[in-house]
Amino acid sequence: MNRLLNDIIVSQIIGNVETINGEIVKHGSFFSPKIEYSSDIDLNEHLDLKDFSKKRQEELVKKFQAMGQRIKKNTNIIYVNFKAGVSQDVYLDVGKISETGKIIEFSPDKVKKYLQKQIAEKKLPKKEGEELIQKTKKTISYQDFFLIKNKIKDLYRINWTLDELIKGKKGNIKLIDVLFYHKCRIDVILKMSDMDYIEASNAYYFYQCKDGEKVFMNQEKDEDTACLSDLIELLYENRYLKALKRLRSILGEYCFRRRCPKKEYYIVRDNIKDIINHQLGYQQYVLTKLKLIDYLYNNKYIDENQAKWIANIYTRADSIETIRLLIPQMENRINEDAKKYFKINIELIKNIVPFSLPKNFA
Repeated sequence: MNRLLNDIIVSQIIGNVETINGEIVKHGSFFSPKIEYSSDIDLNEHLDLKDFSKKRQEELVKKFQAMGQRIKKNTNIIYVNFKAGVSQDVYLDVGKISETGKIIEFSPDKVKKYLQKQIAEKKLPKKEGEELIQKTKKTISYQDFFLIKNKIKDLYRINWTLDELIKGKKGNIKLIDVLFYHKCRIDVILKMSDMDYIEASNAYYFYQCKDGEKVFMNQEKDEDTACLSDLIELLYENRYLKALKRLRSILGEYCFRRRCPKKEYYIVRDNIKDIINHQLGYQQYVLTKLKLIDYLYNNKYIDENQAKWIANIYTRADSIETIRLLIPQMENRINEDAKKYFKINIELIKNIVPFSLPKNFA
């Protein structure tokens, strides 16, 4: 959604949709006055565990359940997903990317044993598991590392239906037992009008105050290396627009929090802002809207006429088939343009950044 969305509507979204009355942290391009086009809303919410007593835990779980009930009753909110907790019997820390861009703490033997166990317990298809085992080596490529890491995440992360969220229980797993120790997030679609829908998400972070500072219970990544790890992963997934945005976040870190004097950082950061705003911003905005239309149609929230009417705001698509043809065409065009811009800008700073990218991207 572009900058024309006014503060009143934003306040209504934050106040009524998916919050637990914690401390709201606005982030992402939607809330940045420097970014002209944004097609979704990202929030973070900080929730105080106080003494972390059973009573406090139960109080917070009831708030999440009540949020689920509000969503179910509100015809202008479409529930998509709620991720909370991990299955401890399936959890495995595969490793991470260091601040210099290297793969560290990766144990091939441990990963192989884990994959063999998941195959034996039929939690992972045999063919897929064996292919991952073949890729599990002491010297592993970034591509294979992220492939294995993301597959294992899919196995241990718990997704909740709306009814499960409201009940606070999924099978024999209770929400209260898994909620507070890992990042959790809800995704919804907001119906602003019959012709306008927008995706919104809220990630919840639980903390306790110690010596006047917040200590978070569910910070899964080291903040200083999270963006770099994401950047390398995005490059290997061939998602160059997202990679540009991550690079801008990394440079923003060096420019402001670390007071880096290198002028090239500022130049590239501002270059990326202009690229996102002008060369690629509106195209990506339209693409996201088309994908959302396709999702709404597939899940029977809108019919084909509504899909066509909404699409006509942004394109000349005259049918759902045309929308589906446009989506991959636009994705490829945007990605190729973003790839070109990424390579141009990384060339300006590749010799001065305090981290390393894989050789084929640097």
